Amino acid sequence: MSPVLVYVAIAVALCWITVYWRKRNIVKEKLKWIKEVPGLPLLGNSLEFRDPKTILPNSQKYLEQNNGLFQIAIGTRPLIIASNYKFLEWLLSSTTLLEKSTDYQFLHRWLEDGILITHGPTWKRSRKILTPTFHFSILEEFVTKFDKSIKTLVNLLSKEVDKDSIDIQLFMKNYTLDVICETAMGVDIDAQLNPESQYVKAVDAMCSIVVERAFSLLKMNDFIYRFTEEFKKETKYLEYLHSISNSVIEKKKQKLSDRETDKTDEVGRKKRTAFLDLLLKYNDVNGQNLSDKFIREQVDTIMFAGHDTTAMALCFILHCLSNHADEQERAYLEIKEICENTDVISYSDLQNLKYLELVIKESLRLYPSVPIYSRRINKEVIYDGDKILPEGVTIAICAYAVNRNPEVFKEPDKFIPERFLDSDIKPFSYLPFSAGPRNCIGQKFAMLEMKTTLVKLLLNFEILPAIPEHKLIISAETVLKSKNGFRIRLKRRKRAKKCYQNILATEVRETVDLSVKEDSSEQNVFSSIADERSSSTENYAFINEVQKRDLKEEINNWEIELGELREDEEHSEDIVNAEKNTKLKRKALSLILKMITYVLLVFLPVFLLLWMWITEKRLKDTSKYMKNVPGPKPTFPLGNMLDFAAGSKVYLKVIERYMKQYGDTIIVHDGCFSWLVVTIDYEFTEYLYSSTTHIDKSDQYNLFYGWLGDGLLTSTGTKWKKHRKAITPSFHFSILQQFIEIFENVGNNLITKLESEEGKDSVEISKIISLYALDVICEAAMGVKVNALEGKESDYIKHIKQMCSVFVTRAFSPLGEQFYPFTSTCYKEKESLKVIHRYIENVISQRKEERQKGSLSDKKKNSESDGIKKRLAFLDLLLDLKIDGQPLSMRDLRDEVNTFMFEGHDTTASAIMFCLFMLANNPEVQKKAVAEQHDIFGEDCSNATATFSNFNEMKYLDLVIKETLRLYPSVPFYARKLAEDVELKGTIYPKGMRIVLIPFLMHRNPKYFKDPEQFIPERFEDKSKRLPSYAYTPFSAGARNCIGQKFAVLEMLSVVSKVLRKYELLPAKPKHELQLASETILISKNGVRISFRKRL
Repeated sequence: MSPVLVYVAIAVALCWITVYWRKRNIVKEKLKWIKEVPGLPLLGNSLEFRDPKTILPNSQKYLEQNNGLFQIAIGTRPLIIASNYKFLEWLLSSTTLLEKSTDYQFLHRWLEDGILITHGPTWKRSRKILTPTFHFSILEEFVTKFDKSIKTLVNLLSKEVDKDSIDIQLFMKNYTLDVICETAMGVDIDAQLNPESQYVKAVDAMCSIVVERAFSLLKMNDFIYRFTEEFKKETKYLEYLHSISNSVIEKKKQKLSDRETDKTDEVGRKKRTAFLDLLLKYNDVNGQNLSDKFIREQVDTIMFAGHDTTAMALCFILHCLSNHADEQERAYLEIKEICENTDVISYSDLQNLKYLELVIKESLRLYPSVPIYSRRINKEVIYDGDKILPEGVTIAICAYAVNRNPEVFKEPDKFIPERFLDSDIKPFSYLPFSAGPRNCIGQKFAMLEMKTTLVKLLLNFEILPAIPEHKLIISAETVLKSKNGFRIRLKRRKRAKKCYQNILATEVRETVDLSVKEDSSEQNVFSSIADERSSSTENYAFINEVQKRDLKEEINNWEIELGELREDEEHSEDIVNAEKNTKLKRKALSLILKMITYVLLVFLPVFLLLWMWITEKRLKDTSKYMKNVPGPKPTFPLGNMLDFAAGSKVYLKVIERYMKQYGDTIIVHDGCFSWLVVTIDYEFTEYLYSSTTHIDKSDQYNLFYGWLGDGLLTSTGTKWKKHRKAITPSFHFSILQQFIEIFENVGNNLITKLESEEGKDSVEISKIISLYALDVICEAAMGVKVNALEGKESDYIKHIKQMCSVFVTRAFSPLGEQFYPFTSTCYKEKESLKVIHRYIENVISQRKEERQKGSLSDKKKNSESDGIKKRLAFLDLLLDLKIDGQPLSMRDLRDEVNTFMFEGHDTTASAIMFCLFMLANNPEVQKKAVAEQHDIFGEDCSNATATFSNFNEMKYLDLVIKETLRLYPSVPFYARKLAEDVELKGTIYPKGMRIVLIPFLMHRNPKYFKDPEQFIPERFEDKSKRLPSYAYTPFSAGARNCIGQKFAVLEMLSVVSKVLRKYELLPAKPKHELQLASETILISKNGVRISFRKRL
C-alpha cells in the first residue's frame, strides 16, 4: 500500500477519533453530576457487566453506594443505571421520554412496529387500539381458555409426583406458550404435548438469539451481525414465524363473515374470542380495518411479551411457595374455600383470592419478570433544576433493585406477602410491570393467568423443596431467569384424585369441542414439521474462546517484535556509536508506525463501511415516510450543495427557485447522507410555531454553545421553561422605560459620528450602526460603557466582533464539524471565548461585590430624591432572580448575558440599517414619518429628548419599522428539530428531522401581502384586514418567540426618530443595489449605502 494512502488513512482516523472523543467529553461533562464507575479504556465497564449472572449484584452494589444513581460505559457508550425514587418518578411519569433504548432494536426484525418497541405517534395509536382489548369484560372470556392448557399441565406434572427433584422451567414455558397461542391467535399448538414442533422451536430460538445479541459486543452491531450464523438462523425462523402469523390471519379473515352469522353456541352463549379476532373486527374512526401487517406485529408482540415473562414469574412463585410452607398453606386454604367445589373457575372467584394475589405480588417484588427496563433520552432534558441529560443517553431502570429497597420494604430479601396489605406503598417503588404511560398493557391478563394456574396447581399438588436443596443462580436476560433451573418437589394432595374427573361440565366441553373443530384449519398450519429439537442457545463460550485465542496470537506477535527491540536496546548500551543509536530509534519508530498502520488497515475500512451502511439504512427508513415530499434531485456525494456553492448570497434565491418549481414544502439534501425540510406552507408553519412539543432548535444552533452555553437561545427542556418564565418580566414596559436614557445617550453619540459623513454622495452605514447597537447592548446588558462608536476598541469588543465572524465562517464551511477542531477558526474561537467569558465574569463579580457592599442601594437612595429610580442593567435584574428558590449560578448569569449580547446586537443593527435605507429610497414615506415627528416634538425638534410616551405616539414610524421587517427580517430563517413523528397532509415527518421555516419568503407571499415587493407601511394600518397569525413573524412566534422584541422595537424607534429629526436621508450616488445574504442574520454583502443632508 502507498505510504501516502497510509498517512491519509491515519490522518482521517485521528480526525475521527478526535471529534468522537470531543463529543464524548461534552456528554461526560454534562453527566458529571452522576457518579461514574471507573472502567477500562475503550471497553468501559463491559467486562464487569458482561455476565448476566453478575449484572444485578453489581448494579445493586453500585446503586447502594451512590444513592440509587450511577453511570457506566458499555464500550464508549454511556449508560445510566437508576433506582432512585425521585429520579424514577420524574422519568417514568414523563409523557415525552417514552422511547425505548436501542437495545430493543434486536427485536425489530421480529416485532417490527409492535407496541413493545415502537414509539411516537405509531406507539400512541397502537396503545389506543390495544388498550380496550385488555378490558376486564374481554379478560373474563379468557379465563375458560386457560382451562385446557392447565389440564394438560397437571397431567404432565402428575407423572413427576414424589420425585426428589424436578425442573419445572420447561413445563411452564410450554404451558404459557400454549396459553398465549390460544388467547392471541385462537390456535392450539399443543406445545406441552409436542415440544418438538417447529413453531415451538422457532419461538424458543428467537428468544435465545435476542438474549445472545444483547450481551455480545460484536453481535450487537448490526453490520457485523449480518455475517454471523445467528443472522441466517434468525432469518429462517422469522420467515417461518411470520408466514404462520400471516396464514392464520388470512384464514381468520376468511372465516370472519361466517363467525358473524354464528356468534353463539347451541346453548345461547357467546363463543370465546381470541385477541386476533378482536383486532380483525376493529374499525378506526374512518371505518377502516387494521392492516394485516399491523395485526401481525401486535400478535407477534403479544406472543413474545406474554410467553417467557409469565413462565418465569410462575417458576419463581412456585419456588417461593416450595420454601415457605406456611404461606403456601394459607394460600391453599383460601383457594380450597373459594374454588374446591367449582370445576370451572370463574372470573369473580379469581377476584376473591386476596391472599393468593399477595403471594404473587411478593414473588414479583423479589423476582420481577423484567429486571431492567430502559429508556433513551430523545432530546436533551433538564432534571431537578440544573442537571442535564444529553440526547442519546440510555437509562436502565433496575426494577430488581427498586423492589428490594430497604427504605421502602422492611427486610427486603424475605418473602412476606402480608407487606402488601399496606396501601401506603408509593407507585414508583414497586415495578413488576414497569410504570407510567409505557407500563405493561397486559399486566391484568398476566395476573389472571398466574392466578388461574396457581389455583389448579395448589389444589392438586403440595409444593415442597427439592432434595437436595436447590439454590437459584439468578441471571438478568430479556427476562429474569435462573441459570440452573427451578427445582422443586411435588406431592399429590388427597383431594386431587377427583379434581379433574369432572373438570369440564358438559356444555363447556361442547364449547371447547366446537372451538377445536372450528379452528382445525389453523391447526393444520402448525402440524407441518416436527424435527428433532436442538438447543437454540449457541455456545457463546466457544465463540468467546476463539476470540480470546485470536487476540492472544496477535499479542504474542507483538511481544516477539517488542522482545527483539528490547534485545537491541540492551546491546545498544555497550555501543557508543551514534549511528547505531539512530538505527535503534528508527526501528522503534518503524514498529510504532507498523502497529498504527495495522490497526488502521483493519478497523478504518470496517468503520467506514459500517457508518455508511447505518446511515444509508437510517435514510432509507426515513425516506419511506417522506417519499411524497418533492425536492431537487441530489447528486453524489454533495446532495444539493453545488446549487449553494456561490455562498450565502445565493441561499435565499436558490430556496425561492426550488419552491417555485416544487411547492411550498420541499426536501433539500445538504450532503450525501443528510437532508432537511424547508417550508413556507402556512399549515406546517402554524403547527410548528404553536406547538409546545417541537420547541428544540435544530443542531445548527450547537455552533453557539461555546459562547452562549445554556442561555435562552440554545437551552431546552425544563431549564429553558424555568428561565424563560423567570426572565420574561424583565422585559415589561415598566422595566424597558429605564433603558430609554441609554438609547438617547448613545443615539446622541451616533448623531455626532454622522456629522463627519454629512454631504457625501455615498456613506456605508452598516459598520457605524453595528457599533451603535454594540454600545447600546453593552450598557443595557451589563451596565458597562464600551464606547465602540468612539473607536476605543477594547479586547472585549475586538473578540465580540471576531466571534461573529467565527460563526459565519463555521456555519458555511465546506469542511464540516468533523474537521473544525483542526482549523484556525477553532483556534480563534477558543481565543475569543477566553477573553469574552473572563470579561463577563469579572463584570458579574464586580456587580455582585457592589451589591453586597450596599453601594448600589446607596446610589439608589441618593438618586430617588426627585422620584426617579437609578437605572439598572439587565444583569442587575438577573442577579435579583431566583429559580426554585436559588439565585442564578455564575454560569447561568454568564450564559444569559452573552445571549442578550448576541441576540440584541447584530439583529437590531441589521433592522436599523435596512430601515434607514428604505426611508432614503422612499421619500414620500420619509416625508410622512418626519411630519409625525414634528407633530410630536414641534418644528424645531432636532435636539429634542424623547420619552416613553413619545414613542407610543410614533404610530406611523412603527408601521415603517414593521414594513422594513417584513421585507428584511433580521433572522431570515428559523430551524426546529422534531421531538417526535409528525403527520401532516398525509406525510409522516420522522422524529429528529430538521425543519427550516423561511419568514423572508413567507413575508413576500402574495397570498398574504398585496404587491409584496413594494414598500408600503400603510398595509399594517388597516386592522380590519387581519393577517393570519403566523404569516408575519419577524421575531419568530409561539413559545420560542424573541423575548426581547419590545426592547428591539423601542431601540429602533429611538434611533430612527433621532436620525430623521437631524438628517434628511437620500439615496446614494450612484444608486446602491443591495446584495442580500443569509448568514446568521440578514445582511447586504456589498454594504448598505445612503447619504445624509442636515435638516434646516
